[in-house]
Amino acid sequence: MPLFLSKDFKFDAAHSLVNYHGQCENLHGHTYKLRVTIQARSLPENGMILDFVDLSRIVKDEVVNKLDHHFINEIVSQSTAENIVLWIRDRLIGKLETDNYLLYEILLWETETSFATWRTDDAAGAQDGLEAGDAHGRASSAGAKDGLEAGDAHGRASSAGAKDGKEAADNG
Repeated sequence: MPLFLSKDFKFDAAHSLVNYHGQCENLHGHTYKLRVTIQARSLPENGMILDFVDLSRIVKDEVVNKLDHHFINEIVSQSTAENIVLWIRDRLIGKLETDNYLLYEILLWETETSFATWRTDDAAGAQDGLEAGDAHGRASSAGAKDGLEAGDAHGRASSAGAKDGKEAADNG
C-alpha cells in the first residue's frame, strides 16, 4: 500500500571520523535532523497507520535520547552519517513493524545539505541491506539491494546505482 507516515526529529551531538584525514577527523558537532518513515501494510478502521505520539515516543526512546548531547563515537565507533543511519535502523526495525505497518525509510541530515538515507521496499528486505564496515569503517553496499544512499561534503560514496553486490566507490 503506497501510504506513508513520517516524523522529523532534531538532536545535537559530537563526533569525529576515525582514519579520515580532513577537518572532520577533529572533534566537532552537528545539529542532526532525522526523518523516520513507516509504510502502511493496511489502514486500520481508525484511519491511522500509527499515532504520531506513539511514533515520537518510540523514536525518542530508541534513538534521540541516546544520541542527543552525546559523543556518538562511544555508540557508533566510526560515526559517519551512513553508519549512524544503520545503527538507527537496527534500533527501530523491530519496534516499528506490525501487521499494519513497517519501517520504510530513515533520513539523517548531518548538515542542511548533506544526508544519508536507508530504505527498504518490502518487509522481507527490512533487515537486509548494508552491513557496516569497509576499510574506512564506512558502510558498503555489497549484497545490498535496497541499501544506503548518501551524499555529503566529505566526498563519501553514494551507493545509488550500486546493485548486484557491487561496492560503491569510497572517495574519502
